[in-house]
Amino acid sequence: LLLAALALAGAAFPLAPLRDPVTFADAPGARLETGTAYLMGAPLFTVLDTLSVLTVSQHIAFLATLLAIHLAYRIVRGKRRATWMGRVAAEVGAFALSLAGAFVLYALLAVVDRPMSALRLADPDEVSVDFHVHTNASHDGRDDRTPERVRAWLHGGGFDVAYVTDHRHFTGAAAAEAGNPARAGDGTVMLSGIEVI
Repeated sequence: LLLAALALAGAAFPLAPLRDPVTFADAPGARLETGTAYLMGAPLFTVLDTLSVLTVSQHIAFLATLLAIHLAYRIVRGKRRATWMGRVAAEVGAFALSLAGAFVLYALLAVVDRPMSALRLADPDEVSVDFHVHTNASHDGRDDRTPERVRAWLHGGGFDVAYVTDHRHFTGAAAAEAGNPARAGDGTVMLSGIEVI
């Protein structure tokens, strides 16, 4: 409830979603389009998107924080059982439920397709570029992330150009480049990059 209240209070002081990375001024001539599905799922999608960019040590810290919150809640709000075994069973059950919740959250992260807002530029001579996208050639890519499906996703997001930066592989980038439009502006052009870690 506190986070919801803060989010609503923040709406009274909105910032432009697109900013110049050097000056932090509003980005003129660019806007984001958000669909209904994006807005309705934004609270969950924001959490999932944030989790998707964490390092392994940050994931461990996140789970440790959830465990600490769970333990603090159980200490403060835990109901006293008549027997020692009843207390142990209640705590084990509550912990298993919390662990199942974390598992569901990570499962959603892995399998739920999240809609994205679309970048729209006012000047037709400007080009929008995504410098980091993966296909199914990456060890962390899903099987259904073919280069053509990724291209369609990028095109829907308003990107004119994207660099395919699969982990230690150029096969996804090569397949993507083979499907590039013959003429610039007729679709999203995908170029070769690599992520070496």
